[in-house]
Amino acid sequence: MDSAVLDTWPHIANPRLFLTHRSATTTTPVSAPWLYRQYPSSSHLLRNDRMVNEAQAKADARMISELFGITVRAAVRYTRPYADAAAVRLAPP
Repeated sequence: MDSAVLDTWPHIANPRLFLTHRSATTTTPVSAPWLYRQYPSSSHLLRNDRMVNEAQAKADARMISELFGITVRAAVRYTRPYADAAAVRLAPP
């Protein structure tokens, strides 16, 4: 991002995660070719990585469900390993 975008970051029109100097002043997403050049892995892998990261940070299935638009049942698959690990850490000796 150029410095003009960074200077106005809280007040940009585009709510998307990825921005370019062109997309920051509009509500359009970045182009698919630009995204692939920057992040050659699949967008599904990137999304799954974000879900795992949020599950590790919060272990809250309802929050993951609302944040990513998936069912609570699907979110539990991401949060269960981390919730179980947190329960073990919090169990009395």
